[in-house]
This record gives sequence, structure tokens and C-alpha cells, in this order.
Amino acid sequence: MITLQTNKQTMPVSYSCGELIMIVIGFILTVVLLLSNRDVDEAGMDSYDRKWSIAKEGYTRGALGTIYKDGEYDVWANMFDHNPYHVY
Repeated sequence: MITLQTNKQTMPVSYSCGELIMIVIGFILTVVLLLSNRDVDEAGMDSYDRKWSIAKEGYTRGALGTIYKDGEYDVWANMFDHNPYHVY
């Protein structure tokens, strides 16, 4: 009779308090850096919208990324919106 033994070696998942604080601070600084590099105009459109010609005359973007045309909700523009800063 032959028996196989498996040796499971796992990485320790426990972090010290100092390591967790450094991870959280690094994450916060990354988010702040990404959000501070946005170039938003008075209509709420950023450089990504201008690059992909989403920022046209009469189009605005709300605080949560919703696209409006002449003050009304634009279904098609919101359905095909692919701006990575407004993915929620």
C-alpha cells in the first residue's frame, strides 16, 4: 500500500500594526494622486471625455458621473460611457 503525503506550506497572513498602517497610507496617497491629476472643466468633463469626444456642446457631467444633454438625462451617453474615473 502506497500513501502520499502532501506538505501544505502557506504564507503567513498576519501583518503587524505598522505594516497595516503603511498599506493604508500608501492606498490613500495613491487615490489622492490619481484624483488630483484630473483636469475638469466647468461642465464637469475631464481630459478623458475631451479625448474621446464625449465633451460636446451642451453636455455636462454630474457629481456622480451622470451625463446630461441640455440639462436632461442622456440615456445613450450614459449607457456607453467608458470613463475610468466614473465607473460607479
